[in-house]
Amino acid sequence: MAAHGPAALPAAADRGGPRPGDPRARPGPPGPAPAPGLATPAPALRPSAGLHHALPPLPPGGSIPGRGISVLPRPASGLVLRLRPLGESDLLVDLFSKEVGRLTALAKGGKRSKQRFFGVLLAGHLLQMSLAPSKSGDLWRLETAAVLEPHLGLRQDFRRLLAAGPVLELLLRATAPQDPQPGALELALITLGRMQRAKEAAEMASALVIFLVRLLKLLGYGLNLEACLACGRPAAEIEEPRLSLAGGLACPACPEAQGARPVLPGLIKSLAAALALEPGSLARLRLAPALLPEALAFLAAFWQEITGHDLPSLSLAIKTLS
Repeated sequence: MAAHGPAALPAAADRGGPRPGDPRARPGPPGPAPAPGLATPAPALRPSAGLHHALPPLPPGGSIPGRGISVLPRPASGLVLRLRPLGESDLLVDLFSKEVGRLTALAKGGKRSKQRFFGVLLAGHLLQMSLAPSKSGDLWRLETAAVLEPHLGLRQDFRRLLAAGPVLELLLRATAPQDPQPGALELALITLGRMQRAKEAAEMASALVIFLVRLLKLLGYGLNLEACLACGRPAAEIEEPRLSLAGGLACPACPEAQGARPVLPGLIKSLAAALALEPGSLARLRLAPALLPEALAFLAAFWQEITGHDLPSLSLAIKTLS
């Protein structure tokens, strides 16, 4: 992301100040030294043109996290991804917020508090929070939190809870810290909302497939489903399509098809539809049950290729929903 310098200041006359040579003009005390340059946060994955690693915007009246200056708490909404104990009473809370992106916050007394955090800090909860960055800039302080959406339906059926696991794990493992991705949060909330109401495994699996393929696109790793990766042959003309870990559709005769997975033509169309729909229409899209095993198997392999490590929650979800 290119850096932009500050805009040039207007002339003194334009600002209403004294003109040069005016006896009222006297040198004032020197201004504060400019802050040193900001370092770009390291990405969570290998570099991609689709990922933008930006620091969070400044809060009103605050300063920049990581500059050794404390700032006032700022409001934020976010999804709880993971909880980790710290000492006897504190918790480290991994969150994905609309305003900041992925972050880790310290909840002082989070394990024992019966006032500020009791019943609030649970994985899958959507929270309204008050956050303040620490002096290091990497760890935030969770001052207050209230539940906006508990997603209680996930805990009423173990299949729903396991199907939701990859949603939280991928936001935790596949996104860069402090890189706002409001589209990814919106997608996660749509998916969790659908899963908590689902009654059949096929419905949960459809929601998971749609999440997996759309998150790829949001993070800059979208599949090419319109034409063969090698020869450019349109998808409509490929009778025996393959899905390649190189990034999408491949003809049977092309080199990219070596080791690629043969899939039904209907799967290519269904995945393309999942990418084309507006977010508000995703809950109405349901893949045919016969397409789900192929879709989940390929997407699990592709996500593992991208992240570079196993995704235990995704493997468990696929096993549960099969």
